[in-house]
Amino acid sequence: MDSTHNPEFTTLEFYAAYMDFQGLMSLAARLLRAAAITAAPDLKVPCQMRVAGGEKRQIVIDFKSR
Repeated sequence: MDSTHNPEFTTLEFYAAYMDFQGLMSLAARLLRAAAITAAPDLKVPCQMRVAGGEKRQIVIDFKSR
């Protein structure tokens, strides 16, 4: 993935046989955390937003605090 990919159309999918919903939720949480740490080891992701008037503003989302 690079900056030309639209994140709205980026997916992560997995399958697991014979797991109940709690096992699937736990596995999903571990997979998402591993993906996030791989993408941004400090769990801080820069993001560009548009505010009123079309102005662009750079922010940083800190996933450690969530």
